[in-house]
Amino acid sequence: MIITVTGLKLKSPLHWLAFWRHAVPAATQCRQAEGCLHVETFGRGGFQHTLTAFDSRDNLRRFAMTGAHRKAAKAFRRIATGKILSWDSGDIPSRDEALAIGEAKAEWS
Repeated sequence: MIITVTGLKLKSPLHWLAFWRHAVPAATQCRQAEGCLHVETFGRGGFQHTLTAFDSRDNLRRFAMTGAHRKAAKAFRRIATGKILSWDSGDIPSRDEALAIGEAKAEWS
């Protein structure tokens, strides 16, 4: 199983509407994507986070490179900064566990 945690911080409060205009369709696409086992979105410390689990790297790549997610990824470069980290795991971590791994490896805090 492939776990991915993201942390995005808006460059300006003026980007809030654009963020949500892309985030909601991308999250919906993720929930419907082949091989998606878990999707969680949450905010913490000024960052907007996602925590996802996919059954394979191929299914994760197919999701990430298509549709609403691809459009969102292109837009987020203009409106936000952040980090993405993926790793293999036998279990889906809690939010706190995922963020601890992210803080240690992606240094987004």
